[in-house]
Amino acid sequence: MHVRVPTKLNIAVSVLFIPSRPRNVATSSLGSGIEGKLDKIFSELSAIKKQKSEFIASLNNYGEKIDDFEKKLKVVESLDNKMNLLNAEMESYGVHNFKLKNKVMDLHQNLKLNGIPESRNENIIDIVKNVASKLNFASVESCLNDCYRVHSVSKDSSRSRPIVASFKTTLYKSDFRKAYKRIKDLRTTALGFTGFER
Repeated sequence: MHVRVPTKLNIAVSVLFIPSRPRNVATSSLGSGIEGKLDKIFSELSAIKKQKSEFIASLNNYGEKIDDFEKKLKVVESLDNKMNLLNAEMESYGVHNFKLKNKVMDLHQNLKLNGIPESRNENIIDIVKNVASKLNFASVESCLNDCYRVHSVSKDSSRSRPIVASFKTTLYKSDFRKAYKRIKDLRTTALGFTGFER
């Protein structure tokens, strides 16, 4: 009888390699997340800081413009005050000029009558009307603004003061002068002043 002796069994045990879980996996992932958030925050803060700087620069620029505007406004106000003063001065000159024009116009429209004797309580308008009637100048009263004797320059003068006839227009004055030239020789006796031959 043949007995077979069993050989030694070699049992190969295959061991599956399972890598161990790193202890710092969760910590590393958490750290990278925080770092990302911090980077984002720093980036946003940097952007805010830049915007703040730009805003401050813009405010300074506006401040300079406001200062410049205020300076220009003061210049405008000063010019406006000067213009008001000039307008007032021009208005004053205008009034003065108007008065001068009236005086010049009066001089152009005035006619001086010399040599007419002067008496107390005389009626100047009646004297001028008498002269006009001798010159055949009708309705002289309606042509006159005023008539009067001039103020004497010298109180010691014995001569009669001239009579000024102020006509309404230079045309009336011219017509009166022409009427006088046509008569050529008008003496005071013709006006009713006896004892005077002028």
